[in-house]
Amino acid sequence: MKKMMILTLSAFLVCSVCSFAKSEEIKWYSWNEGYELSKKENKPMLIFVHATWCNMCKRLEEKTFNSDGVVPIVTEKFIPVKLNAEEKIEYQLGGEKVSVGKVLKTITIDITKGLSVPTTVLWFADSKKGKVITGLLEPDQMKKALSAKVKK
Repeated sequence: MKKMMILTLSAFLVCSVCSFAKSEEIKWYSWNEGYELSKKENKPMLIFVHATWCNMCKRLEEKTFNSDGVVPIVTEKFIPVKLNAEEKIEYQLGGEKVSVGKVLKTITIDITKGLSVPTTVLWFADSKKGKVITGLLEPDQMKKALSAKVKK
């Protein structure tokens, strides 16, 4: 009985330590928060354009954006923003309220040809053009893509 209690307590402690050892996570901002923060901190936004029905978007967020190699790059170099391509709300852009379509056009996604999700865009709040990464990337691919885009 005593051994069983010690084993149970040990297992509990190991599980507790493992849960605290989890890597840091990305704090995602709304468009309006991220837009203002990007201007204030003079950092580019990493805009994750997704849709609620998109399984590849969920995989990109859960596996790629939460990986140990990607989290530090995103949190140190960018203002991370999640933008749901389906939402019908107004966004702030250059002092005016605009639709998600206008935001997507501004950050250089040509929605007339159809929007591909997931899409990741690296964009400064005062920029005319963003750098687009389309589709689902594995953590190593995303790390390489983000590192290359940051250097340019």
